[in-house]
Amino acid sequence: MPIQTQIIRPTAITSITGWSIGQLASFLGRIGDGDDSTVVLQTSNTCAAAGIEFENLGPLQQNATINSIKLVYRCQKLKGDIKIESVISDDLGSYSSISITVDNLVLGDVELPELTVDSSGAALTTTNIDGLSLEFDVHPLSGPPGEAFRLTLADIFFIVSIETPAGPRTITLNSGTITLDSGKITVE
Repeated sequence: MPIQTQIIRPTAITSITGWSIGQLASFLGRIGDGDDSTVVLQTSNTCAAAGIEFENLGPLQQNATINSIKLVYRCQKLKGDIKIESVISDDLGSYSSISITVDNLVLGDVELPELTVDSSGAALTTTNIDGLSLEFDVHPLSGPPGEAFRLTLADIFFIVSIETPAGPRTITLNSGTITLDSGKITVE
């Protein structure tokens, strides 16, 4: 089965606090557009976002095997150490909170560890992926409070590793020879 990756982006959000953009639709547009030039800035010593829902995989992937998901923040810190605390949920419940430190002084990807099972510990399914949501908060770890110890956030997305069933294949041979290592050809 061929392995491919699909990026899924945010489609809805219910609350934000401590960001340069206070309007939910504008915030969502900036963190979900894949454009590094549209960012939101942390304006408070602690800030948060909750109820972030993500797009579905789509009908072509419904028979796929989901290998893993990975949450990515495209961001940068200005100074000091910044921690992002993330709680990912799927259609069954929530994973444990995951903390990650932002080290980037330039805009770059900060990736959480891959998740290979759903929140109950079973194999991931397309239903789990279609039910993904996120809440996160941002805290400075070092340095005094203030504008220099803040985060710039450009994008949030999941990378989904998918195995899709190989469909029937047709081989047309006008001339020549086909040699198989097994020496077996089945024609139906």
